Amino acid sequence: MCDCFVTWSGWYRFFINGVSAQIPDTCVAQYSCGTDIPLWIRGGHPDVQDGVVARDVCGHNVNYCCYYGSFPIKVKACPGNYYVY
Repeated sequence: MCDCFVTWSGWYRFFINGVSAQIPDTCVAQYSCGTDIPLWIRGGHPDVQDGVVARDVCGHNVNYCCYYGSFPIKVKACPGNYYVY
């Protein structure tokens, strides 16, 4: 399945093996994490007191960390040490 065919709405929290996970905030090597073009957040993750913040998401491809340009995303740190996107 390709994520380009998904209609995204609402907030999402990520888990890996039942443990909260976050989108990387540094460039990830191409083909990492079982994907052709791994995504990462430019600008880092917020603290709880920051509320909802705007960041950019980039995809690494062909030796460029932001090959397709960046796309806006909202991020929120939640009490309990996890993030929603």
